[in-house]
Amino acid sequence: MERPIFIVAIFALIAAFSCIFIGPVFNIWLALIGGLVISLFKSKQKLSSIYYLCLIIIPIITIRFLNINSQAKMLKGVDSKNAISCELRGYVSNLEIDEDKTSFIISNGQIFKDKSLEDRFSVKVYSYEKMDIMEGDYVTLEGKLSNFDRARNEGNFDSYNYYASLGIKGKYQVSNLSSKTDKNAGIKPFLYKLKSKMIAVYNNNFSPKKAGLVIAMTLGNKSDLDENIKSDFRTSGIAHLLSISALHVSLVGVSIYKLLKRKLGVFYAGIISSIIMLSYLIITGNGISCRRAVIMIICLIVADNIGRCNDLITTISLSILVLVTDNPYVICNTGFLLSFLAMAGIAFLYPILFNEDRIFIFIKRSDRRDKGIILKLFEKILDMGILSLSIQIMTLPVILWTNFEAPIYSVILNIIVIPLMSLLMVSAFLSGLIGIAFLNLSLIFSGACNFILDLYIALVKINLSLWHSIVVTGRPRIRTIVIYYILLVFLFFIYKLIYDDYFEKYVHIFQRLIMCLLVLFILNLFSLKYVLVKGLNISMIDVGQGDCFLLTCKNETFLFDGGSSDVVDVYKYRIESALLCRGIDRINTITISHFDADHVNGIISLLESNKIKVRTIAIPNSSCITNNENFKKIKDLSKKLNIRLIGVNSGLIIANKKIDGLDFKITCLHPSTSFNLDDANEISASYLINYGNFKMLTIGDAGSVGEACIMENAKSLAIDIRDVDLLKVGHHGSKTSSSFSFVNTIKPDMGLISCGVNNRYKHPNKETLDTFSQFNTKLFISSECGQTNINVSKDKRIFINTRLYKLSYP
Repeated sequence: MERPIFIVAIFALIAAFSCIFIGPVFNIWLALIGGLVISLFKSKQKLSSIYYLCLIIIPIITIRFLNINSQAKMLKGVDSKNAISCELRGYVSNLEIDEDKTSFIISNGQIFKDKSLEDRFSVKVYSYEKMDIMEGDYVTLEGKLSNFDRARNEGNFDSYNYYASLGIKGKYQVSNLSSKTDKNAGIKPFLYKLKSKMIAVYNNNFSPKKAGLVIAMTLGNKSDLDENIKSDFRTSGIAHLLSISALHVSLVGVSIYKLLKRKLGVFYAGIISSIIMLSYLIITGNGISCRRAVIMIICLIVADNIGRCNDLITTISLSILVLVTDNPYVICNTGFLLSFLAMAGIAFLYPILFNEDRIFIFIKRSDRRDKGIILKLFEKILDMGILSLSIQIMTLPVILWTNFEAPIYSVILNIIVIPLMSLLMVSAFLSGLIGIAFLNLSLIFSGACNFILDLYIALVKINLSLWHSIVVTGRPRIRTIVIYYILLVFLFFIYKLIYDDYFEKYVHIFQRLIMCLLVLFILNLFSLKYVLVKGLNISMIDVGQGDCFLLTCKNETFLFDGGSSDVVDVYKYRIESALLCRGIDRINTITISHFDADHVNGIISLLESNKIKVRTIAIPNSSCITNNENFKKIKDLSKKLNIRLIGVNSGLIIANKKIDGLDFKITCLHPSTSFNLDDANEISASYLINYGNFKMLTIGDAGSVGEACIMENAKSLAIDIRDVDLLKVGHHGSKTSSSFSFVNTIKPDMGLISCGVNNRYKHPNKETLDTFSQFNTKLFISSECGQTNINVSKDKRIFINTRLYKLSYP
């Protein structure tokens, strides 16, 4: 059988996928059915032994999955708020020390509680102090152990899943370093010192921003990477340069091996090259892309030593097999997916789009002997462009799934930056290594790296200034992504059949099939975007102790408040990704109930970033806000960005349209023009949202006085607020809001309470919960369920799902 390791790797991926998303029981049935099929065919014809190996890999992956899941049972239900006090022992690796903090990993650490061994698993360790330790040290620590945080909103970074994909089960906050020893440390202390000296050289030879770039690209340490540069590179579609590039690690490794082979022969050159690359793997933190590159280099060395040809697809497959067997959860790692999909683009798609006979499948190439220098140069550039395009095509769905936006000019940008990356890496390595002994001499070798980094930064700025350089797509549907890759697989197999002599007479049929597949592929390509569910969509975005509510109805988007008092940089870490995940790059109206920080600091950050455009901001029309600092910031930013700023009073309608044949209206119910109480909470703007017969009421932080005014204003405006379908419960469920008379008047079917986990105010208050229970109001509390999404259909069917547990509510 051709490429047996490739087949085994496919089965390993299937086994890992079914373990995680279906369950290990499915793998048992898969192995049993597979064994039965092999037994039936064995009696009729001789089967390759690879089929048995495929069968064996399924239980191997399943057992490894179950073994990983059996770890860290003590962390079930434990978060940072109720962390476990315990002792941790193990060897330090992946050490990063800044001026005021330290982080590292202890692989297979021993967890002791009351001096007895409780469990063993890998832990990420944090300290808010600079610790006197080295990589390879065996340490005994005192502190608190907890789980990583799960994403509380769609699109937010999920620490729990990310670290699970790296084989790390918990995080540990150090309170005391009890002991340390460097016995049995091996080569790690030497490599850490080497890394530290190279970092010092880079900090001396480059500006702070460029030093952070070089350190990230060559040594894998991103702690000094400038956030703006990181964001710009990611937005431009060249964020892969900020990680240890497997492609360039491979090039450097192969170059070292070939150089040594000339002097030492294949055997000794292979041993020395393998030691160098394994040492580099330790220095860079054992990252997934770097591991893949090192495995592939070792495969090349082994193949060269035994006189075999090194097959790209086989080495990629072997890398997959090693990584997935070690940790099945690695298939959920974005770096793993992008790294191997990029290699798949090079190995499978690129030869189809650019080969000796044709370009883009249908364009015949002319004889090379008839080409001039200019034509050859053009073809070389075209070759690089198609290689970049092949990688982009294969990785696009994963990029859209994680980043929610497509960098339009990234193919062109990568044509320029990728070829220069090899020169940058060589220049950076020579500068770092020579600078350890001869600092002034190293400045000469850093010149090329400095120039290339300046070029990269300039190109990114130019790219971001271009018209429509970024298209916000949102997160595509899973079924659309599956269809995308199925079409690519079919395209590959049909293309292969064209060159099979057995099917020569069917070539014209296959060519027509390819045309059809390309049309379907292009149509599917434009479907790689977030698809909004029809009807009215309401989302309570979990911002911790604060408020943020998103309302979308067809092409209309409204954001009600956006801030937090307990989540640092709430817009960056909670709100922005929740909006971009839904493909939102424009907001019709932002309504600000009042100007307390827990309702508005995220809005200020949104306006400062100016990534999501805003048409109108509605604020309460009250004299008591004029001296508020947050109001002044909003006013200045609105003027700077040419955003319409309107003051609202009861009776003002900020939206009134026919959508899906139903009346969609948002009416302000508070404050009235006569309301003059100088209280930030009581002047909270309140809105009634109508969608056909569905009614939702928002009241900000209004207390009992504001609630009384809302009822009075509704009465004077002849607006019926009885039997409200959905209430945004006031003041995070505080006892100062949701008075009995107010709740008795509106009698809400459902209520949304936005508050932080274990917040210091003890929200929601028990009295408030008791009041709503008297009216059988179904409450959804963000501290318990995370983001809550509500869809109201045209015929008023209501569907609800929450981020942290799934449910439906008719």
